[in-house]
Amino acid sequence: MGDHRGSAARVDAQPVSAVTVEGLLFRAALLAGHGAGAAALARRLAAITRTGGGRSCLEAGAPLQVTVDAPGPLSLRVGLRLGDDLTSSALAAVMPEASLRQTRELLSRLPPAVHSSLGTWLFWSEHQQSVFVDLRDPSPQDAVARLRCVLDREQRTRFEQLFHLSAHARPWALRIDTDGPDVRRLHLHWLIERRVSPAVVAEAIAPGAWSRAVSVLGSFLRRPESSGRWVVATPIDGLSEPALRIGNTGWALAPEEDGRKHRVVADVMQSLGGPRDYAEALWSLCRGAASADWRVGRACELRIAEAGVRARLFFTPQVQVWTTSTAGTSSSDPLIS
Repeated sequence: MGDHRGSAARVDAQPVSAVTVEGLLFRAALLAGHGAGAAALARRLAAITRTGGGRSCLEAGAPLQVTVDAPGPLSLRVGLRLGDDLTSSALAAVMPEASLRQTRELLSRLPPAVHSSLGTWLFWSEHQQSVFVDLRDPSPQDAVARLRCVLDREQRTRFEQLFHLSAHARPWALRIDTDGPDVRRLHLHWLIERRVSPAVVAEAIAPGAWSRAVSVLGSFLRRPESSGRWVVATPIDGLSEPALRIGNTGWALAPEEDGRKHRVVADVMQSLGGPRDYAEALWSLCRGAASADWRVGRACELRIAEAGVRARLFFTPQVQVWTTSTAGTSSSDPLIS
């Protein structure tokens, strides 16, 4: 696709708060090279997106996130808030039938949340769909009790082997990846307590990996050892490779008016072998559609493994949701911003 920066300048020239979920998805799909299929893809993805419910420092209550990975090729990956369940018939247009059926069956065993929940999120890309479920119950014990209802015997055994982490962290979310009728990946995300050094948890999961994580995080944070909140992900599926999977929201504290965060996006993509032009264009799209006080760059996630380091940057667009729309246009009053 060449240099995307010219394309970004064209697609993000919208008044602040004028971009809908579908409109933002349409522009992002164009940047990712979906061409003539971008409008139809945006409609399918927007049709399953819901607003409302709880909020966290990761998404600030928004119904949409876009991410970019390094290393790796240019690829559209978006996070969509689905609401409290997976009952929408529109999901069949964005997930394979067997995978959707297996995910629904698994989550049918999960007791409903009794708190203001983030609900269920779908992180979608063309070749992979991951469902995330909120486990931020007011009592960590309640979250654990709900989680155990979902796990089979082997998964419960793996979870019990990780339960020592509860001295430093609490369940935050469950990630589910299915491959047809099989569960391919099941990861439990833990929110580290404020009083606990993330190094303690990191070393308990993957000895020696913390220093490598700090080295990368130094590109984003002035105090990479202590800024923001921390989440670690631990596999309970028996298939995922050993690694330190750790995320941080300290990036959301950095101002965006001076352009430094834009430069960080470019530098990280360049150094880790990611799609630099696409990442910069995506940043410009989201930043250009947001008000001055809105934080687009909110979190970064690292996977530190023997084979190398992988980084994922989370951008949170400031969007409006309209009752009906077509890609790039709107035809009714906004419901929420």
